[in-house]
Amino acid sequence: MSSSSAWRLSRRYDMVPNSRSTAGSRSTSAGTAERLAAAVRGNAVPPGVIDTGCWDGLGEARAAFLEGTTPALPVGRVGTPDDVALTIEYAIRDTCLTGTVLTVDGGGRLKAA
Repeated sequence: MSSSSAWRLSRRYDMVPNSRSTAGSRSTSAGTAERLAAAVRGNAVPPGVIDTGCWDGLGEARAAFLEGTTPALPVGRVGTPDDVALTIEYAIRDTCLTGTVLTVDGGGRLKAA
């Protein structure tokens, strides 16, 4: 199981390093699924904006950032750690699931440019 970022499709110049690491994570999951599927399943769970302490560095702008992100998400809210954990649990329990990317981003990738 790998986790990277849901911003993988971004073509913004400032997101290139993130996009490269995300592509590597997805490629590793796919390669694992293809070559080792009999013994090891390879899946990826890239999260979008998740309400965690990683946004604490924004200080007082944190709440405004999370609130400002919400309208762009079709589900109408940012994700929670539980959302990611439930997705990972699902991927672990489903023994036929391999080579799959389960993005937990509230549908944000649908509006990504």
